Amino acid sequence: MALGANVQSIEALKAFRIAVCKLAEAARSALAEADADLQRHGMWLSDDRRRHWQSEIRKRGEQHRLAKMALLQKQLQAGTLGARLSCVDEEKAVALAQRRLEEAHRKSANTVRWIRQLEEQVFEYKGLLQALNHALDVDVANGLAWLDRMTESLEAYVALAPPSAPAPETEGLPSMARTGVGTPATEPAPDTPAASSGHASTEEPPPESSTQETDS
Repeated sequence: MALGANVQSIEALKAFRIAVCKLAEAARSALAEADADLQRHGMWLSDDRRRHWQSEIRKRGEQHRLAKMALLQKQLQAGTLGARLSCVDEEKAVALAQRRLEEAHRKSANTVRWIRQLEEQVFEYKGLLQALNHALDVDVANGLAWLDRMTESLEAYVALAPPSAPAPETEGLPSMARTGVGTPATEPAPDTPAASSGHASTEEPPPESSTQETDS
């Protein structure tokens, strides 16, 4: 059995359609912003940071090599002169260059690992967004079309002129004039006694009977 529609206001349907459009637009904007943010971080890791630390490895490796050469020259100089020369500064420089080179290798490896993890997370994230993208691209469009059809149908229904009411049937009903229905009955005037009027009655007395005339 079909149920009747309980629509209180067509304007409410139009306002709801506008709200759905705004929500879908806000969702698309948020998804686009998130996608741009992921791309920006991915490019920063893969292009900027990876190149940076690869360059640092080369530069710090060269500094480490020069520090080791300086230490070796100091050691050779001390052996040639037969004097006891201090190589503490050169040894500290070599140790510092070694630590900086190891830091560059460690951060370069971390950058490569973070790039791989980010790619995996982005792949999983886009997989989860397929249902939402389908809802925004297909379901929202279908819902808006359904709202449009409903609004048009209701407006067309409201625009229809209401049918005129049929005249009441009087055939077969008794006439009010014949039956006296609706017409107040006329009450007969009450009899007025002669004493109340103060005048004698004008009616003639009945004639005497014939037997009285004979006796006289």
